[in-house]
Amino acid sequence: MSKYAIDFGHGVGSDRGAVGFIAEEDIINAVGTLVLARLVTIGHEVVEVRPTSASSVTDSLSQRCQKADNNNVDLFVSLHANAGGGVGTEVYTYNAKEVPEARVVLNNILSLGFTNRGIKDGSGLYVVKHPSAIAMLIEE
Repeated sequence: MSKYAIDFGHGVGSDRGAVGFIAEEDIINAVGTLVLARLVTIGHEVVEVRPTSASSVTDSLSQRCQKADNNNVDLFVSLHANAGGGVGTEVYTYNAKEVPEARVVLNNILSLGFTNRGIKDGSGLYVVKHPSAIAMLIEE
């Protein structure tokens, strides 16, 4: 059993995420709820880390990482969607490190028919850089 921090990306204050073909916040809320439920069903502990309010985007991101650290999670996963027209799926890890969990996630999403955009360097992304746990940001 592992303990996961699941971050439903964006969705706080004025930071609602991309809006294009779909609203990123809407799809991530739906997908995130399914991911969270599945992880619990198969025996993992899950901490949802998206705050209910924040004074800024940086505050929101900081709260997410702090909640994960306070709960001593094993893995931090931030969910996002290429809602504005991006094609395919990429997973961001620190320095594009080949994290086994990131590869499994990417391969599972690709099996649904998405285009492979690979594992990419997310060292400049707050939620990849700052959690104490291994972190990934999934952009599908």
